[in-house]
Amino acid sequence: MIWDSERYWQKSKAYMQMATQGERESWERSFWRALGLEFLLRAALTKIHPALNADPQNEGLNLLYAFGIPIKGEPRSIPVHAVTARLERIIERFQKP
Repeated sequence: MIWDSERYWQKSKAYMQMATQGERESWERSFWRALGLEFLLRAALTKIHPALNADPQNEGLNLLYAFGIPIKGEPRSIPVHAVTARLERIIERFQKP
């Protein structure tokens, strides 16, 4: 399953590690930090339930996949702004980064 909290967590850590390399003011460091933050947010959402990362479009096929039902094609995740919106609704003390 693509929506696995531990996989997101590991990717977040790897991207944050990459952000510590290179020149201090380089665009690459900001890029890797942004990816690390996105995957950290997705890890938190997926820890609550994998279906929360599923894009509700496409006749619910993405949701079916999140519940372990095989689908044709590649499942789609929600955009990162929707991830933060869902975390704000679920976690009382959550604040957007």
